Amino acid sequence: MKKWSANRTEEQKQKRKEYYKKWLQKNREKINEYQKQYRLKKRRVEKMANFTMDMSKERKPKELFKEGESVVKILSMDFQTSKNGNPMFKCEIKQEVTGATDTFYFVAEEGKRWLLKSLLDATGQYKKNNENQYEFDTEKVVGSLVLADIYHEEQPYIKPNGEEIKVKQNRIKIFKKSEYTVDNSVVPSKVEDDEEIPF
Repeated sequence: MKKWSANRTEEQKQKRKEYYKKWLQKNREKINEYQKQYRLKKRRVEKMANFTMDMSKERKPKELFKEGESVVKILSMDFQTSKNGNPMFKCEIKQEVTGATDTFYFVAEEGKRWLLKSLLDATGQYKKNNENQYEFDTEKVVGSLVLADIYHEEQPYIKPNGEEIKVKQNRIKIFKKSEYTVDNSVVPSKVEDDEEIPF
């Protein structure tokens, strides 16, 4: 390739520009292919690198429960205080028919505890005194199988790009007693004669 001096004329500068312009046009495909191969090679190197990432806060995407009445299992029940300072119970609940799990928050503030009360009534894991006060142990509630009347409710959600969309959320209307025991077997019906008992 011809070398150009530092003191080249305007005509020489123009010729140089035209030369490189023609050279780029002629070799554009080769240049593009080279750049493509370079990017692929770089990606392969990045893929082969060693990484250490904390995955403890990663959670499986929420699954929608099947609507209507179905058996659910209480997986956990923890007492917490909301950001506004209101008492509540955080419960992890699994729908037996789908295997889906979700987190629900039950308000424990007086006058707003009807859903919590229905859960305790459904499990039977409580003691009630003459003043209608419930005494219960969350550890005994965990593992219970109860009926839950489930429905879906759309809630607004803002995506990272600022777009607002509607997302369906699992909701529970009320809990009821289930005919299933903790080990998922059917509770036998009451019998009058011992001879009718199948064991």
